[in-house]
Amino acid sequence: MAEKSAKKSVAKKLKSAKKAIAKKPIAKKAVAKKPMAKKAVAKKSSDSKAARSELKKLLVKAEKRAAKAGERASAEAKSLKKAASKKTSAVKKDAAALVKAVKKDAAATVKTAKKDAATVVAEAKKATPVRAPRTRVATPTTPSSALTVVALRARARAAGIVGYSRMRKDDLLASLNSK
Repeated sequence: MAEKSAKKSVAKKLKSAKKAIAKKPIAKKAVAKKPMAKKAVAKKSSDSKAARSELKKLLVKAEKRAAKAGERASAEAKSLKKAASKKTSAVKKDAAALVKAVKKDAAATVKTAKKDAATVVAEAKKATPVRAPRTRVATPTTPSSALTVVALRARARAAGIVGYSRMRKDDLLASLNSK
């Protein structure tokens, strides 16, 4: 802030000095009839020279201040960049540590889940009873009322009886026993 105000004051001084120089005419060859006029012309030219030298001095000062301000700003920018990179690297390290911890925890959870699943499967295999093989029920070779209508019709078809699909159970038994 102080640098900006210093720059503004220098700029104002430069501006006022330029206006002063523009208002005063520079006399290259002053022709004066009286000796007093020569002194006045010499005084005016020395004033303009002084104003010019002051202007040059102000310009030099302004350039030096600007250079110093630029150097300070670049040094400050460098320090800010370093601080920012340190902070980001610290954040990255913390994030990497958190990721490692989460991965480690996840791996441990997966291992325990696999072990638990294996034990559950082993217990399930032990607990399930083995099914007894089916035994075939012997069907009677002679048709009887213990057979269903579907079974009697199948036997009638195999025997070649005509019209078996419309017959009742009694009729099917009768026709199968007669053959």
